Amino acid sequence: EVRGMKDLCSSVFLEKTGYVYASDVPELSRLLYFCNTNEPHATYPNRYGEISLNDAMNGKLEEFVRLNYPAVIRGGSSQALRDWDHKALAEEFREEHVNALIFDGAEDGSEISAAGMTFAEFCEYSVNGFEAEDSPLANPVIYLLLTTRRLQGNVAMDPNPSAEKLIHLLNFVGFEDSVMGPGLKEAWSNIRMGAGYDYPVHIDCFENVLVQLSGRKRVKLWSPSSIEAWKPMLNHKHWPGTTEEERRRGHLKTLLDDERFGETTLSAGDAVYIPSMYFHSVHVDKDSEGGDSWSVSANRYYYEGEVG
Repeated sequence: EVRGMKDLCSSVFLEKTGYVYASDVPELSRLLYFCNTNEPHATYPNRYGEISLNDAMNGKLEEFVRLNYPAVIRGGSSQALRDWDHKALAEEFREEHVNALIFDGAEDGSEISAAGMTFAEFCEYSVNGFEAEDSPLANPVIYLLLTTRRLQGNVAMDPNPSAEKLIHLLNFVGFEDSVMGPGLKEAWSNIRMGAGYDYPVHIDCFENVLVQLSGRKRVKLWSPSSIEAWKPMLNHKHWPGTTEEERRRGHLKTLLDDERFGETTLSAGDAVYIPSMYFHSVHVDKDSEGGDSWSVSANRYYYEGEVG
């Protein structure tokens, strides 16, 4: 089990960004700045590095991990390990019961609820959407999370602990831990699947490799120095504590413009390394006809040293 996530996040923030959570105002999850950051902008100024899978296997990704700098890995073969099409998956796992996660895209995903259904029903809702009478949400967004993550205190628990057949899909991700370099250990792995969903800006306290298995996904990224513009909330998955309107004005807009890395599009078989404490969001692209497209991606999370 991974323990003490709040303390861990605060200590990693301090090391990576020079910010620390203000423990005296926990309900606001306010962040204080007290020293300069140390980021390798001179090496790859505000853009993703880009390498091939072969480069990653030969030690190049390890260099980006050492620099704490994001990199896109092109040309993988993970998508060939099995059929990730929603129709094929629905046929294979049709009657397996799952807890799909639903949030209101109109509210920036600040509250997530779970809804029980069969896997086939999840695929139907995800691809074809909800009827107005099926959901009270203005813009219901649904996705499925499969994870090996276990935390204490009912925080970020696995929503599908009994989906034993589905969790075996993690065996087909096809990303070798060894390419991250020595000293890093896997914390846990996730698979997220769904159609037409965006995941709000957030941070992870661990090194994160996002592997695209099916469909296309856009990843937007900002450096840790943009933390003042986001003010991530501890108790809401580190999602923004500022409003979109606030981020469009004044020094917050300038800060985000300066610290933005733009975006990269991942196709099936591509991956992106997102260092811990980099702010990022993901967006599932539309299909060729403008409809919601099916996407399956995996996250592999790593840490250095001992946790828990």
